[in-house]
Amino acid sequence: MKAGEIIRFIYSGQRAEILEDYLDGSYRVWLLEEDEESIAFGDDVVPEAHYTGPQISDIQREFGKKKPKKAPKGLSTEELFYTKEEIEARKAGRPLPKKEAPIPVYQAPKIEGKEAENKGIYLAFYPYAQGQYSIYLVNDTPYGFNFEFELRILQERAQELKQHIGPHDYFPIAEFAHANLNDSPQLILRLPIFELEHSFKLKYKKWIKLQQAIPLLGLELEGYPCFNLAELEARKAQPKTNLKKYTLAQRKKQMHKEIHRRYYNKQDAQRLAHFDSRLDLHIELIFPEDYKDLQPFECLEFQIEALEDYLNQALEIGFSGQLEIIHGVGKGRLMKETHRRLDLLKRKKMIRGYQCEGGNTFVKF
Repeated sequence: MKAGEIIRFIYSGQRAEILEDYLDGSYRVWLLEEDEESIAFGDDVVPEAHYTGPQISDIQREFGKKKPKKAPKGLSTEELFYTKEEIEARKAGRPLPKKEAPIPVYQAPKIEGKEAENKGIYLAFYPYAQGQYSIYLVNDTPYGFNFEFELRILQERAQELKQHIGPHDYFPIAEFAHANLNDSPQLILRLPIFELEHSFKLKYKKWIKLQQAIPLLGLELEGYPCFNLAELEARKAQPKTNLKKYTLAQRKKQMHKEIHRRYYNKQDAQRLAHFDSRLDLHIELIFPEDYKDLQPFECLEFQIEALEDYLNQALEIGFSGQLEIIHGVGKGRLMKETHRRLDLLKRKKMIRGYQCEGGNTFVKF
């Protein structure tokens, strides 16, 4: 496989384009559906022409469905579906004995709720059992509207709902299992009247950052803000337009705001005084909880994210001097990614340069 070739991830079916071959069994790729850069390993991808469908990974098998129990040999069809008392009642012509109503497995939790704040529209994950969540749609706006919701697992539609929600209202719209994080879950929320659509994929590194205060519910939960009140008011004031073009334009605006926030904030003397000039990227220090359960590409994603956050902080506070980044030697994947990002900052004249000594890289600001 070479640069420019379209590939597929064998476990999730995601499409990507190869940007660079690192010649060590890994590739720098561009995820076509998510419009973002990532790392792929040769064992996890195949050329698109050879793709036959998503495969099941070892992790997915571990959380897979249990094999159904086989019926005992020698039982008749009637004995499989009825109890002994029911069979006797049927033979005698008596009415079948009444069964007690089963206890429901799932009940939507009761939430007292708080006063409206008009912050926007959220998807919140309320834990009602171990590893099980109710997905709540929270409409903290003065507008009522029809909505469409989809939950996709391995690119297949698993749950969907079309309904109306009133102003300053919330209710559960779907269920979500923590084990589904292994299967590239995608959540899609559409507001046809506003011509708005929001779609995002849940990954481990995103899931652990979702904890926040959810308006109306008044609880600290895993939650994702989909639209704010200003977006809805802007859409009501604007003439109808193409949904895809509007979504792309909003994404670009958000990206520029993020870049401005990261690189052009004023210096903060207190943060500068407490800034650590040494960063250790070993995964057990970055992600101490259950890091042994992570796949190699997930470890690399966490390490790269920690590196980018660290460099952005140095730029924000106007750090001047030398930083030390400990990436180790190993197979050199983390070192290559570290140097690639430093090369980008050097071309933009955000750093003076860097020097690699074994498993350490020294950066001059």
